Amino acid sequence: KSRERESVLTRHLIAFFARIYTRLSLKKIGRFIGRVDHTTVVHASERIKELIEIGDTRVVSLVFEIEKRIEEYANQK
Repeated sequence: KSRERESVLTRHLIAFFARIYTRLSLKKIGRFIGRVDHTTVVHASERIKELIEIGDTRVVSLVFEIEKRIEEYANQK
């Protein structure tokens, strides 16, 4: 439940990728990332989209790196 910048960004990224790569409900994603409400999951995911759109280089590079690793993992199977 930390509100430190790094913890918040991490939870936002988890929500963002969980919505893209899983079929979990918003409620289940919320439970997974710390018993947060489904609207918090939506907000977190939308916030990452906003940061990508405005070109936040840190977030863009993190998203790129995570997507690259997910793709590499998927290709191993």
